[in-house]
Amino acid sequence: MHPFVHARKPGTDTGGDGNPTRRPEGLCPRDGAASNSTEDLQSCLRLARSLNAGKRPLEALQLIEKNIHRSPGDVELLHLRGLCLEASNNGPAVRLPVGHYQPLIARTKFSPMASCVCIACMQAFATYMSVLNINPKHAPSLCCVGAMYKARGMLQEAMSAYAKALEVQPGSAAIQHALAALLTDLGTQAKGKGASGEALDYYQRAIEMAPTYAPAFYNLGVLHSECKQFDVALDWYQKAISVQPNYAEAHCNMGVIYKDRGDLEAAIACYESALEASPNFAIVKGNLAIALTDLGTRVKLAGRLAEGCALYERALAHNPKYADALYNLGVAYGESGELDKAVFMYETAVQYNPACAEAHNNLGVIYKRRENLEKAMECYAAALTVKPDFPQSLNNMGVIYTAQGRAQEALTLLTAAITACPTYAEAHNNLGVLQRDVGAITEVSPD
Repeated sequence: MHPFVHARKPGTDTGGDGNPTRRPEGLCPRDGAASNSTEDLQSCLRLARSLNAGKRPLEALQLIEKNIHRSPGDVELLHLRGLCLEASNNGPAVRLPVGHYQPLIARTKFSPMASCVCIACMQAFATYMSVLNINPKHAPSLCCVGAMYKARGMLQEAMSAYAKALEVQPGSAAIQHALAALLTDLGTQAKGKGASGEALDYYQRAIEMAPTYAPAFYNLGVLHSECKQFDVALDWYQKAISVQPNYAEAHCNMGVIYKDRGDLEAAIACYESALEASPNFAIVKGNLAIALTDLGTRVKLAGRLAEGCALYERALAHNPKYADALYNLGVAYGESGELDKAVFMYETAVQYNPACAEAHNNLGVIYKRRENLEKAMECYAAALTVKPDFPQSLNNMGVIYTAQGRAQEALTLLTAAITACPTYAEAHNNLGVLQRDVGAITEVSPD
């Protein structure tokens, strides 16, 4: 007959004789518990990273807080907490103790209150510092601290953090890129203070740190442009583009140099490349409209009217409110006898630029040609309102007054036109006609 095995009570083992024996307290109930704890931590890290990557940082933080007491010194878990805190932006939904991090913040130059940093960012910074207190060579936390310093304009402190990270990971392209960006920012800061030599040194150091960092080349181009060294500037802009072909600002600045040199075709090509890289770049659209308008005028004066009109229309496609293109297209239509189109262009031009005296004047010329003298005089008066010494409008009003027999007023206006432009042959001729028709008038009345 087999011995009866008694039911075991909690916390006891059964001996070989069937009698229960109490196991020593504190021993693990089964082998592999420590391994499972590590697996739980890794599972927590994976899930929290996934939640943070999925833009759910608050849920990731809650998960981390439930597990961090088991491994309070785990730098990867702490670092991930910092990342989630930064991602939460407006602060976590759960209350996290941060009082014991204050000494870590106090030992740095990071001033969250002065920089209007959100609570979550303060906690993130403190968390990264706690990681570095445990492991001063934790490169990811060094980089995060550097990024937070940079975001608050503390460039030298950021440099120090990234430099330490690079010592830990000497071949890291990401860290080298971050250092190059900082050196470039320091160069721009120095340039803004008038220290061009210092700026030049920073930019060159940035290129040495990361030879493919295009903004350093670009800023060297800007520096030399401001020093009127345009050939050198073009070389630096071209190097920036060779590294980063879609560098819209570099293409734009090359266009500005070519435009100022009168090389309109090259300028237009550069602006079009800039727009290809950045289709909504408003500055480039404006610059391209100006260059196309100037080229349109050049070819129109060379006798290629249709080609000039096409260039004006291209300019307006990029900037429909560019008054100079509208005005010049009006001139072209007027020269080809399309007066209704010319009127429309002039009226649109003065709508966007009421100070365009030439458009007001040319409208007056068309209305006079159509024998609408009242409207013509309104247009000439509008031109003289924005430009009182505009000789063409002074002359044109004088001609109308002459035809109306208002000799003294005509004399005043024609004399003013000649004073404004002594070589204005038409005004001299019209004054001669006035004096021939009404006799010599030698004085202009005070009125």
